Amino acid sequence: MNWLPKRKDKVVAFWQWFEANGQSYYDLSDDKTEKLLYQLDKKIRKVNQDLAWEFSAELVDGKREFTVSADGIVEAFEDVIDLVKAAPELPDFEIVPFRQPREEEFSAECNGVKLTMDDIFYSHEIGEETKLIHLCLYIRGLTAENEEDYISLAFVLLDTAIGEYNVGMNVGEIEFERYKYNKGAKPLDTLKELF
Repeated sequence: MNWLPKRKDKVVAFWQWFEANGQSYYDLSDDKTEKLLYQLDKKIRKVNQDLAWEFSAELVDGKREFTVSADGIVEAFEDVIDLVKAAPELPDFEIVPFRQPREEEFSAECNGVKLTMDDIFYSHEIGEETKLIHLCLYIRGLTAENEEDYISLAFVLLDTAIGEYNVGMNVGEIEFERYKYNKGAKPLDTLKELF
């Protein structure tokens, strides 16, 4: 009979491994980066297959930000929270739960397609019973042929505008349409005002 460790044990095992290897992730030297990131991905997915992560490119107050994400999958939110709460004191790292909203200019690229905040507009309704915010996102250049890439990038920019947690917990239905100077549509970077 195979023994599978409990989730808490997986969380503890991850942080023990990360503590032992943290200096390499703080330094991230170019010649070993790909191998290190592959190892990290493999280890964090043992906690939950849906978890994702990212490091800040630049140090912030001498620390590297290590963001643990559910990659927008609400069912994995609890594992993100558990993993971040269980993090030991790591003087070289700031452990951040979920992708956070960003104020600076941001773009996302995929398969040769690039979108910025300026390419997406929105309208919204608030659900009477659920109080969730239902969105319609209007995307410049969206077509039936490119919708898969454009919608993926729109989700990245939505996380950037209001944060992954808000998208997962406070946004209900999301519709996507091609932007055609839709009356009343507002720029995506103003969406944070609703939260």
